[in-house]
Amino acid sequence: MVAAVHLRLRTRRPQTLGALALGLAMVTAGSVMLAVNAAEETRQTQDELNAAHAEAVARILPRTPNALVWNLVVRLSDQATGGRQAAASGTSAAADFCFHFSPQAADAFAAARGAVDCPGAFLALAAEVTNPHDYVTRLSVPGSAVRFEPDHVTSVVDACHLTFGSIFDDTPTAAPGPQLGELTLRQQHGQGHLVIGYRPCP
Repeated sequence: MVAAVHLRLRTRRPQTLGALALGLAMVTAGSVMLAVNAAEETRQTQDELNAAHAEAVARILPRTPNALVWNLVVRLSDQATGGRQAAASGTSAAADFCFHFSPQAADAFAAARGAVDCPGAFLALAAEVTNPHDYVTRLSVPGSAVRFEPDHVTSVVDACHLTFGSIFDDTPTAAPGPQLGELTLRQQHGQGHLVIGYRPCP
């Protein structure tokens, strides 16, 4: 091939150089297109994986604001009893608790508790549980504590006024654990709720 090109350069130099330039341009353009197509396929694959992950998370999250509050209280109670439930299932109560928070809400929760991160704030809050059993079994979220926004997917839970009464007596008793704070929730993909905003109790 080199010999043929060398021979043509002697006899038809302009045409040969033009053909070589055109060929080089075509090879370069083809390589660029292959790279662009590969990058686009990779992006589409990652987008599909992200969407599948988001759907899976939405199915796991609590379906109602009340259920989300109860889940958080259960994790705190479990930690206060030595994390036996979490240890039995091979998971961490702190990780389960923070799973319900978006990264921004987790950061706000940590900052409000003066902790480095969400798990640290969780441990500090769990240390305030005085009666783990009653903290879960006597928990009540007043109906007035949940406010739904006009978009019907966002809600605000005033978890600063949780009440704790007996199943046989509606009279509130001394709180066996801490109040959680004001939680802003957003329904994910029409399924579970995620904490997207956090404010500490006054």
